[in-house]
Amino acid sequence: MSVLSSILPQPKTMVAPLVIENPVRPEDLVQKKQPPPYGSRQGWIPRDVEDFGDGGAFPEIHVAQYPLDMGRKRSDGKSSNSIVPLALDSDGKVKFDAIISKGNSKVVYSRAQDLVPKQASEELLERPDPEVEAETTAKTKAALEKIINGKVLANRTAGQATIQTR
Repeated sequence: MSVLSSILPQPKTMVAPLVIENPVRPEDLVQKKQPPPYGSRQGWIPRDVEDFGDGGAFPEIHVAQYPLDMGRKRSDGKSSNSIVPLALDSDGKVKFDAIISKGNSKVVYSRAQDLVPKQASEELLERPDPEVEAETTAKTKAALEKIINGKVLANRTAGQATIQTR
């Protein structure tokens, strides 16, 4: 350290260190509204978000409670979008992966059963009859021709419109 200070030039101005005699802590500025202590909540009903402090609802108070306004209907009559509705699977059991898959287009595997490969039955693997295959091919061909003809016609009319406007 002494070698470095001998190389550097002396400072031109000296600044006295700032000394605060009574520092103000952020906890002193903001007074959080706390619920009454447990056992002395007789007749007290939480109504505002501040009444819940940092926690959740009070199970010993038998009124509708909305900590952090969760579940409270807005002024337009709708509830908030952050609430995920209860979803059931085909067996009638609750789908707990609804929270993850909400607004997500990816497939979510939340059970071990989802990872087991499915066994295909012989009926699903059988080839269709030649009649059914020809009928499906004809329907597909007709549908594709209809789409292509529509696009070609649209291109022709758009091309003629640009030629006529010149």
